[in-house]
Amino acid sequence: QYFHRTLRCMTCLTMEERIATLLDEAFAESLETGALCWQALDYEAAENAIYVTAHGLGDGPALIVAHCGESGIEGWHELEEIWMQTDHPEVIRAQVAGQISRCLLRTPESAETADDDPLTSPAAPTTESQP
Repeated sequence: QYFHRTLRCMTCLTMEERIATLLDEAFAESLETGALCWQALDYEAAENAIYVTAHGLGDGPALIVAHCGESGIEGWHELEEIWMQTDHPEVIRAQVAGQISRCLLRTPESAETADDDPLTSPAAPTTESQP
């Protein structure tokens, strides 16, 4: 999930485009089978408030790679480091692709989630409730 403001700057638009291109080029099959989904969400929109709360998003864009299982989101990672690499698209590509690959390889047995993880709580969004 890529979270952005309602009013978007050139950097945010470029980052979204780079990530979408990576997904199309390197993860097309996973997108087609539903093993991977891509969402660009306005975190200022009221309907996305549950994600803002669950992910603990601050005031700025965020890229979240989440592992979804039968019971919903079973774990997630925010790629904060990509925002320091905006002038290095190859570094961003490697970081994002690496995290997505690790997520796709996860199994329920290998998923490590904390008891206090807001994404595994009953109030957290599930795969069925995601837009």
